[in-house]
Amino acid sequence: MAVTLGRIFRRTLPDPGVDPVPFGPRYSISGDRLAIESGPLAGTALRVERRVSHTKADFSFYELAGDSSPIANRQSPVSPDPVAHCHFDRDPQTGIETLWSIFIRSEYRRRGLTTLLTRLTFRGLLATGRRHWFSIRKLMQVDTEGRNQMPPPGSPRPEGPQLQRIALHNLGLGLVALRLGFKPEPDLARLLAPGNVDAIQAIPPDPPSPPGLLLRLGTLPGLLVAAMVDPKSGQPVTDASAYERFVSPKQLLRQALSGHAVIGNIDYILSRTAIEPLAARLANDHAELRHFAAALRRGAPN
Repeated sequence: MAVTLGRIFRRTLPDPGVDPVPFGPRYSISGDRLAIESGPLAGTALRVERRVSHTKADFSFYELAGDSSPIANRQSPVSPDPVAHCHFDRDPQTGIETLWSIFIRSEYRRRGLTTLLTRLTFRGLLATGRRHWFSIRKLMQVDTEGRNQMPPPGSPRPEGPQLQRIALHNLGLGLVALRLGFKPEPDLARLLAPGNVDAIQAIPPDPPSPPGLLLRLGTLPGLLVAAMVDPKSGQPVTDASAYERFVSPKQLLRQALSGHAVIGNIDYILSRTAIEPLAARLANDHAELRHFAAALRRGAPN
């Protein structure tokens, strides 16, 4: 996305002291055409549809006729449904951009598209004004169907209706949020206090969704989901037995605070310590990095 940010900020901005380190697949945009240049989707072209107002922003991505996409099971002929869609609520008074969801069609998942779309949309919104901050609404929101599944043997039996089918969704966005410096808005120590956790159960893998944990709480939001992160690879732990053996909320809290687990079904907000690192992740050069960092500093909550 070509952004001439020097025209937005005329004065010289201080050097944040870091270098640009763009993340995710490389891409270029010409008009409404997005060309993916690296990663599993290299060679794919998508049409971008943007609808940005003072209070909302929607980004939709569609297949292009004649595109020689590497997706083996893509729909043919070209589907009119979007490949992906992102929605933000925007607060013009505070500058907070709240990402509500990233939807990606099944055959395009687990191919780096969440990372690419996060970078593309954040860059696009940062170019629209002088002050910005970011939050994520209900990261990895619980997806459930049915009733009457009981917790594992030995777990306390929670009162009220139980959930029958649970799957982890948007885990990719959870991993991106960790990398970009987002933190939970609620107090994890309070939510994961032993007296507040009524039951823990393993979520079995439901391809393409990986395994995880479901925690039933005595206070709102009532349910949490979690995925453990391999500290070496930065990828989710996919060994279902690791979750079946998991029984300690304190252990999960330690892992979450160290970046080795991502907790979902709660809101996240950018940490103030992540201003320069996030700007470096989004920028293509030092000029963009300085402008992005300045916009984030202006938008940082008090």
